[in-house]
This record gives sequence, C-alpha cells and structure tokens, in this order.
Amino acid sequence: MLSYHQVVSEKSKQYLNELTDDMLSEQPDGCDTNRLGLILGQFRHAYCHIGNVNCVTIITTGEWPLVAGRAEDFTKDLYE
Repeated sequence: MLSYHQVVSEKSKQYLNELTDDMLSEQPDGCDTNRLGLILGQFRHAYCHIGNVNCVTIITTGEWPLVAGRAEDFTKDLYE
C-alpha cells in the first residue's frame, strides 16, 4: 500500500506530465488565476513552510540548518 506522500507524489507527477504549454495559460473553473500561477503558488507556499521550520530551528537551537548544495560535505552534520 502506498503512503500518503507516495500517493500525492504520483498524482502530482501524473498531472505535471500531462500538462501542455497551452494548458498552463488556461484558467480552471472557479479560479482567478491560470494553471501556471496555481503551480507557482504551490511552490511559494511550500517554501514559506520551509522558512517557518528553519526559523523555529534557528530560534530553538541557535544554529542555522544546513542548506544542501552550499556545504562541502552535507552528510556530516545538520547545521552549517
């Protein structure tokens, strides 16, 4: 049985794989923006949550969470 995360991931991949360039500019019924705006809004929303988690981590630990890709060896520790 697939986990909730796996189900959402698969549904998201299927939706994005079926999109065409023309569909990105279409406005779904009941929405005030087009599909591209909705997709980018979801990325913005996710990054907002990541920022909140990082903020709480910094406040509670006094350390900055590791940013993958910025550190030489990101496997050795969780903090920069």
